[in-house]
Amino acid sequence: MLAMFSIGSFSPLVLPFISFPAVYWRWILILIIPYSAYAALGLIKYRFLRRRRRAGMILIFIMFFALSVGYASGSLPLRGLYFTVTGRQPGPPNPSQTGYGPIESVNTYIPASLVASSTSVDNVAGVIDDCIGSLMWLDRNAPKDSLLLAEERFTSWARLYTSEEVRLILYSGLTPIDKVLNELRDRRFENIYLIWYSDVPLKDFREVYRQGAISIYKYRA
Repeated sequence: MLAMFSIGSFSPLVLPFISFPAVYWRWILILIIPYSAYAALGLIKYRFLRRRRRAGMILIFIMFFALSVGYASGSLPLRGLYFTVTGRQPGPPNPSQTGYGPIESVNTYIPASLVASSTSVDNVAGVIDDCIGSLMWLDRNAPKDSLLLAEERFTSWARLYTSEEVRLILYSGLTPIDKVLNELRDRRFENIYLIWYSDVPLKDFREVYRQGAISIYKYRA
């Protein structure tokens, strides 16, 4: 266990882009392993595995099993329940907002289920193909030294499907796009692009390419 955490601590030195605080959730996922061991030790220590308490333990096991299967299969209706309770309409968030709701924020780096991706909950394969196709188009057609603004849900795809001639500006899902542009304004870049969902009204951006659910927008200074 000590070796595992040593590797986890050393990895940001080798790969700085996975260091704190941007991907703190990696450490949360790693903690599942020791916490599971501690939980099992606690059950043994406090004698919860005795026959008299076995029925309660079976009930707890069934509850957690149903929760995990629901998440893995995508049948857990957390996302739909969130929109029902809040009265909001599901749809692509607007990057000009100051922050997303809990579901949209978490979905930028952890999928809503194991049959979803960070870019889409519905039609996963189709949206991923649209994302890849849009990035490949940009890589072929963008002028040299262009900038691509990629929110964290698109970060990995942008790194895979754009060349070094397209400079990536990666930003958090909780950061409004206006703030990102303000930080770039003094540098006077001529070609600034944004990858985002189609049919989303964006101030100071115009759509230059669309493939299905994903579009490439160009900034109009």
